[in-house]
Amino acid sequence: MSNEVAPTQPRTLVQYLDEQITKRADKFATLLQGTGVSPDKFKLVALQQLASKAELAKAAQSDPASFISSMLTAAEQGLDFARPNEAHLVPIGGKVVLFRGYKGIVKMARRNERVADIDVQVVRANDKYERRYGTAPFMSHEPPP
Repeated sequence: MSNEVAPTQPRTLVQYLDEQITKRADKFATLLQGTGVSPDKFKLVALQQLASKAELAKAAQSDPASFISSMLTAAEQGLDFARPNEAHLVPIGGKVVLFRGYKGIVKMARRNERVADIDVQVVRANDKYERRYGTAPFMSHEPPP
């Protein structure tokens, strides 16, 4: 696929990438197996993002392999584009890059048996927050009353 040139029209680009993803349907199904993410929905949401975000389409046009690669990585990690703050397709430097949202990072960490607990909190401007690293790590977070 890296030697192929993607079509220039947005509608045609979506069709072209749909064909490329369909060629890899078995791979996507295998990667998404057991994640609770439907391969068809996974593809649909990614292509909807492509069709609705001009900068993303431009990056996918420039490097269609980066779009497919980002989708494969998300599938491999069991991340779902349809879930807010889990996974994002982002155009950077003429390529499509997978960004893991904080919920995606938490989802991946929870699968690791060495992770005992995760607590995600928002720290706002008026909160008291202190963090120290080193041999005696410390963190304190106090929201205002």
